[in-house]
Amino acid sequence: MLKLNHLTGFGSGAAAALPGIGYVSGGSRGSISALTDRLVFATNTTAAATDSNLTGVRYGHAGVSNPNSDGYIAGGTTGPPGWALQVSAEKMAYSTETYATATDADLSAARQFLAGISEGSTNGYFVGGETMNIAEKLVFATDTTAAETDAKLSAIRAQLPGVSDGSTNGYVAGGRANDGTFVAIADKLVFATDTTAAETDADLSFTTRHHGGVSDGSTNGYFGGGLPDGGVITTVDKLVFSTDTSQTSTDSALSVARFGLASVNDNGANGYFLSGSTGATTDKLVFATDTTAAETDADLSSSGYFFGSVSSNSV
Repeated sequence: MLKLNHLTGFGSGAAAALPGIGYVSGGSRGSISALTDRLVFATNTTAAATDSNLTGVRYGHAGVSNPNSDGYIAGGTTGPPGWALQVSAEKMAYSTETYATATDADLSAARQFLAGISEGSTNGYFVGGETMNIAEKLVFATDTTAAETDAKLSAIRAQLPGVSDGSTNGYVAGGRANDGTFVAIADKLVFATDTTAAETDADLSFTTRHHGGVSDGSTNGYFGGGLPDGGVITTVDKLVFSTDTSQTSTDSALSVARFGLASVNDNGANGYFLSGSTGATTDKLVFATDTTAAETDADLSSSGYFFGSVSSNSV
């Protein structure tokens, strides 16, 4: 795969921002995969990018981004035989678009179906996961991860995404509780204090798991799709960060009901919900209008679910 020279055309002053690209990696694509698809936001086009594949197959992992620098994925499982849960982390340098093992960033406890949240410049967080309400803080400057006790979820939950306002707070909502029920509960993580607590007004309007989450990185987050009791859905809720309130956003509904989808953000402009249980379909959510529509050229190269995702220009 041809690599871009991201600094071409720029002088010797401040480093130029990298092009906006989303990376959707691993997941189940007929079998457990290491494949990465590369979504170019400027053209809304997606293609397989084998040079950006994970170092090994992985499923049910989470991703966090340090915009314009690096992306990290951690956790999940490598599948059969044994379905062993993983602590291992991998780091992609956006300048080279390649993943490598990042041992110091490994989780403190192996698990799958956890959420990833990025503060935007300094730290990322891996929270929840099957049978756990643990939280871990990844320091971008040192690539080191450690348990952050006060940031753990208010209750054990898995199969849920995270979103961030890009500087102050992160949120997770919905998921599967430890007793097997599906919930609408929202938790808010305050980055300045590394503390997490339930935020009732931010609860989803529906119970769901294996849904997606996107954010404009400053004003609103969106949680959509998933698998509640009764079958897959297209519903999307909009979370207003300034008021910590969520409600259904009808115009933002997915074009196709699905669960296990991937989510990436394009620097305050658009969010993308990719593939999932019903094919390779990609939906693009325009943040300025809260409208969602299918974006055919952005469909993944092969359909699947339970991916990990990062973005080169967004949390």
